[in-house]
Amino acid sequence: MEAPKNPGYASVLRTLFWLCLSFALLSAGAVDRLPLSICALILSLIAAPAVLSAWNTDTKASIYLIASAALLFAVATVWLQTIPIADLSNLNDAWSQVRQQIGIAQASISVVPDETAAGIVAWCPLLAFVVAGHLYPDQTAALRLMRGLCYVNVLAAIFGIIQFFIVPDSLGISDKVYYIDSLSSVFVNRNSAGTFFGCGLLLGVGFAWHYWRAIPTGDLMHALLSSHVQIRREHMRLILFLAIVVIDLVALSLTRSRGAIVSTIAAAVLLSFLLWSQSSALRLNTRFPWLRYFGWGRYLLPLVTVGLIATLFTERAAYRLQTQGADEGRLCTYQSTWRAIVDNWPSGSGFNTFTQVFPAYRDSTCVGINGFWNAAHNSYLEGLLGLGLPFAILLAVGYAVLLAALVVGYRLRHRYRFAPAIGLSVLLLVSIHAFVDFSMQIPAIGIFIAATMAGSLTVGLSRSHGRSTPSRQSAAPTLPTDRA
Repeated sequence: MEAPKNPGYASVLRTLFWLCLSFALLSAGAVDRLPLSICALILSLIAAPAVLSAWNTDTKASIYLIASAALLFAVATVWLQTIPIADLSNLNDAWSQVRQQIGIAQASISVVPDETAAGIVAWCPLLAFVVAGHLYPDQTAALRLMRGLCYVNVLAAIFGIIQFFIVPDSLGISDKVYYIDSLSSVFVNRNSAGTFFGCGLLLGVGFAWHYWRAIPTGDLMHALLSSHVQIRREHMRLILFLAIVVIDLVALSLTRSRGAIVSTIAAAVLLSFLLWSQSSALRLNTRFPWLRYFGWGRYLLPLVTVGLIATLFTERAAYRLQTQGADEGRLCTYQSTWRAIVDNWPSGSGFNTFTQVFPAYRDSTCVGINGFWNAAHNSYLEGLLGLGLPFAILLAVGYAVLLAALVVGYRLRHRYRFAPAIGLSVLLLVSIHAFVDFSMQIPAIGIFIAATMAGSLTVGLSRSHGRSTPSRQSAAPTLPTDRA
């Protein structure tokens, strides 16, 4: 897929994309209909040039074509659920009861057609994936996209930490009603914030690893031991991303989100092993030959990060887990939601109708926030309830394409293997957390994850120019740039 050939025009579209993401974050995640509609409108305007531009025949373009087809399939399915059809009373008992009461002649698959139609804009993260792939179509641009996402994430973390310690009862310019004892930054829900900062943490670890691996161990030790310390650009980048990792760790721990922290630990373990396998011959500065015996210490960075998450920064969440145990209310809700899925299979009850459908199936023993459940706290169950079989198809195809592309990219690349490794770990994080919460249903987080996936895929599937790994005999290696 090609970006607009006019550099100025491309810059305008990229600026609009970042404004869209920033607006979504600043509007409490764009959970309300108006900011979500504005984001969908902006992304649609940006996507128009992608439809009109030429499509390449490489693997990346094929993936974004599949994503575009999936988006059209999802929108078409939602639209079909709202169409009045002559006789659907036998498909859903709700319409049979309505017909008996008021004699309605036509029905639709959705039990609340207006809510289903209004929910179409919730698919804008999938559109963001296509847009990001179009605006950042090569390795250099995709790395710039991923770094930008990391910077946006840490800025939100810094804002959240300052807000938590200075004005903990405020949410932006409004009063904070829920989770006053936890950091939520720009989000209403601390679990959403936990997912967001967990993804930022993985991005930071990946880039820190990339820049750390590029600096010979001898150079690092010489910079520390020499009386004339020369800080180069690669050292500054390493320090920057290590600082980002620490800030995101602090923000993640302050959210006190059990699900987000456990999911992040699992994803960090995966990332550590993926990065560990990337280890190649050490390129040590001959100024300190004895460092050869300690050079492998540099590859402990991801494992040390995992250890920090699991020990120093999870005390609050661990305390909640020990004192409160499993959330029985959610487990009870899952059972009720499953009964609703069975009764509405395979067509679903209608996208975006959980709030209207769930009360009829709710077990009276299920306890929710103020006695009200507006989400299933399990994205898979809620998707199956709303869309039915089409959701299962979209989910299977989406995971198959993403996993295949990221694994292929990971195996093909060497120096930039960290990018698809980040994509795989982020995918694991959000997949695990989606079992116990609805963070992926927050539009701002969905857009952020979609852009991260697009950057990871583009880097992984880009053709490398020349050798992508340095020679074992290289005596004075240089930092790999994004153009390499």
